[in-house]
Amino acid sequence: MTSHEMLNRYNEQVISFYGPQLGELAWHSLNVDDRITAVSEQHANEILRAAEYCREIPGLAARPIRILEVGAYAHYGACKAASILGGVSVAHDISPISLRAGLKGAKAAGIEHTPILVAGDFHDLPFSTGYFDVVFCASSVHHTYKPSKVLNEMMRVLRKGGVLFLYNEPVGRIVSFYGFHSNRPGQFTAFENELHRRGSFFTLASPFPGTRPEYLFGMVENEHIPLDLMLDTLTNSGEVISWTLTPQAGRFENKIRAMIDDTDLETRLATFLIEEIQSVKPHLTERDMLLGMKLPEIDEVWQLSYRAAPELRKLRNMTGGEVQDHIARLFGAALQAMVVKKQECKMSDDLFKREAFLEDDVFNDLPSLQGVDLQLPAPTMPMIEDGDLKELAKFYAPTDWEAHTEAIGIRAFLNVNSHCRIALPPQSSPAILLLRFLAAEAPEPYRVNLHLQDGTILSSFVVAQSESMLFRELVPEGCEEVFIETSDLDYKQVDVPGHVRVMVGRLIPVVFS
Repeated sequence: MTSHEMLNRYNEQVISFYGPQLGELAWHSLNVDDRITAVSEQHANEILRAAEYCREIPGLAARPIRILEVGAYAHYGACKAASILGGVSVAHDISPISLRAGLKGAKAAGIEHTPILVAGDFHDLPFSTGYFDVVFCASSVHHTYKPSKVLNEMMRVLRKGGVLFLYNEPVGRIVSFYGFHSNRPGQFTAFENELHRRGSFFTLASPFPGTRPEYLFGMVENEHIPLDLMLDTLTNSGEVISWTLTPQAGRFENKIRAMIDDTDLETRLATFLIEEIQSVKPHLTERDMLLGMKLPEIDEVWQLSYRAAPELRKLRNMTGGEVQDHIARLFGAALQAMVVKKQECKMSDDLFKREAFLEDDVFNDLPSLQGVDLQLPAPTMPMIEDGDLKELAKFYAPTDWEAHTEAIGIRAFLNVNSHCRIALPPQSSPAILLLRFLAAEAPEPYRVNLHLQDGTILSSFVVAQSESMLFRELVPEGCEEVFIETSDLDYKQVDVPGHVRVMVGRLIPVVFS
């Protein structure tokens, strides 16, 4: 089988399987989140609150409390809580880079406790059944299309009487078209700002602003998780002892709620939505459409109206807390839930149920695809972030790339012309090339293309606004160079020097068996 045949056979399978992991790796290679300290403090306080419910766990008084933070990112809330309680903390995340950043942050904050760091997949936690007393998870369950599996795993590793605390988890929204992945609020286009001004943003677009960056990096943003699915899953093995919902309902949603007594609710709702769509349509520009933004068609409006009307009618006969719960189902919400495990289970004093190898302070339990060895610990290019500039120049030649340091201290290589070469060390197997770059907006939209020497285009992005993007492609064995080219939308080369800023470069060997 030739290299190109191998690429065609495995590219979709490998990139699809490892996509979120690779996206996280590239995303978190540049950690400039200034909220880490404040959020970690907040998480620590919530974990301490959850720990108060664990007093009845058999034998807890005779040993340190055990705390697990799932989807920890670079936060160190579990570490701080364990330092206060004299307990054991484990931080779990798919990104080893983030976990190490969290350890560094904890030390900088003066926390002497040493956490156990584990990089892995939260669909299959490597921990023994019944080991932990507290499991804390914040804003992470929506990063899967299998939320029940993740919730069940977190409940599995709890001891009977242990507490799972879900914090700030988004709940799916019935009354929404989920029209497109949105920018972060500070980067809204004029069209997005108009939707936000009118209050119809959450109905016409993604209900949770800021999903576009993660989407571009291949990370999962599942905003469709129903409240009842989460509650039903949790009550299979536990009891929800406290929960709060913060509904996403404003003036636009209140107008919809006011229709519930209408005799022809389906028609009234459809008419209202069609009028709103016609009002905002003039604000939708070509650039917006290039970014994937769209408005629903008439048939989509009627489908939503007939789907939502029966759920809206249920509000007629509801009172008290059940009204707020159903509003959350209709319009989305942020969920906080504390769950005590009631199910009998075999309790273990062994942390791991399978072997995980330790590398640079992190236990590695990352997912693997049968027949594919993704050699993450062995990238073969120097890192742009902190590599030697003379060594980096062998890959990003000064004739094509200008070394530059951003105002916030991030190093980048800026394109000098429209056709820029990146040298690759020859590989004896195919390899995944990761290139994270910032593409700056130009007067006219343009493309950034990644292609091989023979002209084969591996990937292409349309640039309609300034944003970070990621090339994540298999290159054939023996490939010694790739090219980044800027072109118009019809693939004709255009010069936009300094508009493509490569900030992360990795070449990760892949061995097939």
